[in-house]
Amino acid sequence: MGVKATQSILASIKWAGLLLTVVFTITWLGSGWFMYDYRGERWHTAIAAGRVQFGWDEPYVGGPGKWIRWRFNYRKMNGLPRTLYWKFSYGPEAGIGSTPLLFVPLWFPALLAAIPTGFLFTRDAIARRRLFMQGKCPSCRFDLVGLSAGAVCPECGKKSLSTF
Repeated sequence: MGVKATQSILASIKWAGLLLTVVFTITWLGSGWFMYDYRGERWHTAIAAGRVQFGWDEPYVGGPGKWIRWRFNYRKMNGLPRTLYWKFSYGPEAGIGSTPLLFVPLWFPALLAAIPTGFLFTRDAIARRRLFMQGKCPSCRFDLVGLSAGAVCPECGKKSLSTF
């Protein structure tokens, strides 16, 4: 695999990580106002109050076909969001009975996506700065020594940086 292919793959991973971080963060903050719920026949999952909830249910009393499959709710409490939960937890919550539940706060997957994404962006910025300080084009690594500041790279046609 060549240098260009590796750079392209890393750039794709970097931007996908940024997108995931933004989606998780918006979902985390928005879950104070909105709730998304899915119920299967013996399990359910929900996003609400800053966390993802996974649970295993007792059989539904209404029988098969009476399940609510998808549900999206808007929760308004005087215009303010609900309290966002910050910690992991496992076990039945008050008022639910003995249903086993697992709660994962949404900041955790956002952080898992943000750390490697931040590392890749920082790594690229350091590499571009290093190439610039060596007098090379950050895009194609062509030697720009002798060209005026802000001149176009004769190899790839991109404008070189006059200051970093």
